[in-house]
Amino acid sequence: MKNTILSIFSAWVILLIFACQAVNTNIPVATTVTLSNDEVVIRHLFSKMETAWNNKDLIGYLHSFCEDAEIMEGYRAPVMTSKAEYSKLLPLKFSQVGPVKFEKIKIGGTTDFATNVRVTAFYPHLLQGGTVYFALNIVKIKGEWLIKKQTYTY
Repeated sequence: MKNTILSIFSAWVILLIFACQAVNTNIPVATTVTLSNDEVVIRHLFSKMETAWNNKDLIGYLHSFCEDAEIMEGYRAPVMTSKAEYSKLLPLKFSQVGPVKFEKIKIGGTTDFATNVRVTAFYPHLLQGGTVYFALNIVKIKGEWLIKKQTYTY
């Protein structure tokens, strides 16, 4: 019996020694996420859009869209519209909706010429929180990232 208890105790001590050696004591306190140049530029695109919207800068805001962009309009009864049609609606939207803050920008599978992005737009002056979720297809044309298609994701 004494040998059995000693054997079990020895096994636990050896297991404890191996477990202590397996623990990594060099765990970094913080990790750095490195963004590609394209991801930095795409995030900056939303920063420029936010600034243009909040300054009611129609031309600056529309500059982020391709000429043949498809833009979903009308949150309750959405329809796809062209950039030209959307430009006619923007002045009224600027005043009705108020300022915007783009948050939670999620960039997916970026290639050299296209990516998909999900972004949350928070409009503090809208009722019920004013949060709108967008899905965007962004393409690179002549070295510039532009929105090709914008839809709501509810």
